[in-house]
Amino acid sequence: MGAPVNVAPAAQQAATPQYGVNQQAAYASQPAQPAQDQLLQLAFSRLKSSATVFFVMSFVWFFTTPVILLLANAVRAQCLCTHAREIDAPSDVTRKVNIACGIAFGMLLLQVSLIILLIVSENMR
Repeated sequence: MGAPVNVAPAAQQAATPQYGVNQQAAYASQPAQPAQDQLLQLAFSRLKSSATVFFVMSFVWFFTTPVILLLANAVRAQCLCTHAREIDAPSDVTRKVNIACGIAFGMLLLQVSLIILLIVSENMR
């Protein structure tokens, strides 16, 4: 008899890398849409977490600091709302960002009105 013949299945031959062939060319032909979707999802989750931070910090700064930090928080929350509109965020993200912006401005107005009320009431005595 002769020497044994090594016959590999076609699937195994396709799975082994071929030397001299550019392996990156296969990746270059794929569309970039999934990466774009992942970036948008990352931006949306970042917006939601930033909105949560602004929401919490509005309450913290209301009780601990004067107007200046609440003003900065309200301005940053407004910038966050603008950014959410620019990237066309989904409704749940824009709702959360708008609530955070409303809370930030509400706390600012409440603190300013309480300070004015305190000043007026002290001057009335």
